[in-house]
Amino acid sequence: MKASTDDFLRELKLIAHHMEEAYRSKLESITSPLLLVIRLPDGTDARFVISKRGIKLYQEEQDIPQKIFITYRDFMRVLEKPSRALRYIFEGKIKVVGDYRILMKIFENTL
Repeated sequence: MKASTDDFLRELKLIAHHMEEAYRSKLESITSPLLLVIRLPDGTDARFVISKRGIKLYQEEQDIPQKIFITYRDFMRVLEKPSRALRYIFEGKIKVVGDYRILMKIFENTL
């Protein structure tokens, strides 16, 4: 049976919850919010705002200058092995929009 959009969203919400619990103290040090856009296999986007308030899923578009775009498959691979993130950025599999210094500081604090 093929997974549906709801299945992917449910899994991503669970991952976000676990990451929020594990990195609570590190999330509190984030000074500027970050929008993580994950392209699901069916072509829809899951938008997560990562800020000092936690990791939240939003259905509507968010006006946040710092953005990261990644496919679901690549996101799961980065979770398995976080060291892939930098390589994926250089290969263009992860697209970064915004102030790189802020994004790198967030990566440095959370990875």
